[in-house]
Amino acid sequence: MNAFEITLGVILLILSVLLIFVVTMQESKNRGMNALTGGDSSDSYFGRNRARTLDAMLARLTKGMGIIFFIVVTALYAITIFMN
Repeated sequence: MNAFEITLGVILLILSVLLIFVVTMQESKNRGMNALTGGDSSDSYFGRNRARTLDAMLARLTKGMGIIFFIVVTALYAITIFMN
């Protein structure tokens, strides 16, 4: 393994942990039994919009990190194939 492969491996490890963290921070789309009882405390205007913008930001971040993850994995694979 050369230094470039090790660097990409470390980036991949960090990106994997961050991707897991961002995905688990997203709010579930399923409200479950809470929808039957009339909602929750986020039914106010501020609560709905704050959650919507946070969820939108996390969704964009997840998509971007997923694309970067794919590129790093592909690059790491190509480097190991062409170097050996």
